[in-house]
Amino acid sequence: MHVIGAAQLNRNLTILDRITPFRVVVAVLPKLPADEGARRAFARSLLRHWYGTPQMARFYDMTTLLLLSSNGYAHVEVAPRSRQAMHDSLARQFAQKAMAVLRQPPTPKGQAPRVEECAVKLVFYVIFTLRSRSAVRRRRPARFTAARRPRPQP
Repeated sequence: MHVIGAAQLNRNLTILDRITPFRVVVAVLPKLPADEGARRAFARSLLRHWYGTPQMARFYDMTTLLLLSSNGYAHVEVAPRSRQAMHDSLARQFAQKAMAVLRQPPTPKGQAPRVEECAVKLVFYVIFTLRSRSAVRRRRPARFTAARRPRPQP
């Protein structure tokens, strides 16, 4: 990965870490299964393997795993408590858009590879979604309570 892409990914992930309780993990693998169900099962088992211990359980619930592969497949796995901010259907749309970027023709020499471009874009959109939706949930409107007027006595 180029230095610029890695720095941008790190900056985006650090911003999310500081202002929300959510975590985003990016994994770039050489290959992912072609079947969506197999990718989902692999992502869930990987997430549980990394964060399934009792010491890491608080991170598991708030983690979103982004899997990218150089063979043109992507998957976005959302942990249970993160689904409040990003539903599975939206995660699936992000993965489909990422696969469309990964399957574009190779870039000319000297430019960042498609996997890096896809990782930067996907991290940006996932973080933006989590950050904006968690901010909306935290800022609940204050209840309007008007001062009660005394009722007129009949």
